[in-house]
Order: sequence, then structure tokens, then C-alpha cells
Amino acid sequence: MMGAAWGFGFVIGPALGGQLATVNLRLPFYVASALALANWFYGYLVLPESLPPERRAKTFMWSKANPLGSLRLFLSKPGLLRLASINFLYQLAHNVLPAIFVLYTGYRYGWTPAQVGLMLMATGIGSIFVQIVLVGRVVKKIGERGSLLVGLVGGATGFVIYGLAPTALFYCLDGTYAAWTSRVDDPLRGPVRARAIARRKLKHHGPDGNDRSESLHDDVRVGG
Repeated sequence: MMGAAWGFGFVIGPALGGQLATVNLRLPFYVASALALANWFYGYLVLPESLPPERRAKTFMWSKANPLGSLRLFLSKPGLLRLASINFLYQLAHNVLPAIFVLYTGYRYGWTPAQVGLMLMATGIGSIFVQIVLVGRVVKKIGERGSLLVGLVGGATGFVIYGLAPTALFYCLDGTYAAWTSRVDDPLRGPVRARAIARRKLKHHGPDGNDRSESLHDDVRVGG
């Protein structure tokens, strides 16, 4: 669901930004900042706190707030570190695209901001289709590991074709194939989260055999 929600935002945002940029190049930034501020007010004033008071931390601990503290969890089990490393390399490669996309397509194909927005909108539609229609079916068919491999191979192949595409049309058609990379996150985070939760449950298991982990799904956020 998170991937699909991201896809919906990726459909509306670029298309709107591309059209606003035709009016003024600064206008998309102003609108984005206003939406971010509205989102903050909505979260602060409307959304309730989901964590009950009795389960909130009594004191603030820098050791837990430090993002590098997660490395201790990764090092506690070799499998976690391997999965987190895969996610790191995937994110490193994937985030190159939005960093150079506008410059690359403008230089090579002469795209305008409006055309860039439409292409990103089409990418978002492809991501939604993959997340909603294909992810569950493929995971049931070949499992999380096979699904992860399909996503990684699809993304790698798609990026290569992006770089070699001789025409804008060829580049756009490749977007349908590269959309497979959007299905990497869920199959990758599933095993990471499951192993982390299992370890935390074992750590919080009492001597009387009762589980004292108290809904570890709420506080374990690993690999993303």
C-alpha cells in the first residue's frame, strides 16, 4: 500500500509541477512548500497519536535516536546486514535517476518541463499497476526472494536501456519495463522486518515464557 500511495503521488506531483513550471520555474517550489506545510498541520492537528501513553518512552535516549545505532541490529545477525546492504545499493542506484533525469532528457531529447512531468506521471502509473496488480500475485507464485530478484534484474535492465535509448519514444517505452524496479522494496523489507521482529521478540521473551515484545511491528523500522 505504501508503494501504491507513493505511486499516486508520483502521478499527480510531476504532472502538476510540469504545468506550473511553464508559468514560472519557481512556482513548483512554492506550491510544494505550501503542500508540505499543509501536511504538517494536518499531521499535528488532525491525526491522532497512534502509540498509547503507557507504551511511549519515558526518557529520551540519544543512543536510540542515533540512526547509526541501527548498525548494531544489522550486525546482530548476518542475514540482516546482507539484506540491508542490498537495499543500500538499490537505493544508491535508484536515486541517481531523479537527480539527473531532468538534465539528461532535456539535453538529449530536448524535453520541456511539461514533457518531463508527463513522463514521470506515466512512470507513477506504471508503479501503481505493478504494486497493486502484480506484487501480490508474483510473490505468491515465486516467493519473496524470487520476486526480489525479478525486481532487481528488471530495474538494472531498465536503467541500461535508459542510457542507450536512441530516441525519446524508445526511452518512454522502457519506462514500462523499468517499473518492475518499484516492486523491490516490499519483497526486500519483508524478510528484513521479519528477522528484526523475531530477534526483538526473543530479546523481550520473559523467563516465564510469556512474550513481552508488545506489538513490535510498531517500533521496528529497518531497511527503508
